[in-house]
Amino acid sequence: MLCVIAPAAALAQTPFSPLPQAQTQTQAPVTTPTSNNNGDSGGLSSWQEILIFLGGIALIVGIGYAIVTDARKNAPVKDGELGHIGEPTKKLPKARTKPVRRAKSRAARASRKKNR
Repeated sequence: MLCVIAPAAALAQTPFSPLPQAQTQTQAPVTTPTSNNNGDSGGLSSWQEILIFLGGIALIVGIGYAIVTDARKNAPVKDGELGHIGEPTKKLPKARTKPVRRAKSRAARASRKKNR
């Protein structure tokens, strides 16, 4: 019950009243410690930095390789595109493709009529 009662000094303060003056303390003279390290900052050695850098490069290359192989594996491939990249695919004569296209268009037309 006693902790609920606010101290008298806290009740006397309002948001619009001026702030009380800060107490001044005498400061002891500041002495700078002398360092005994001979240029060694305690960080990584140069060979450690190189290893970290090479590890980062290996990680990026590995991630890129995984992405490319997965994309090639899962990409849709048509029958005529099974050759190597950059090789021209063999074109079929128009006499062989024309009946196939006509049959596909007939099937699509019939499907549209059926779904009316």
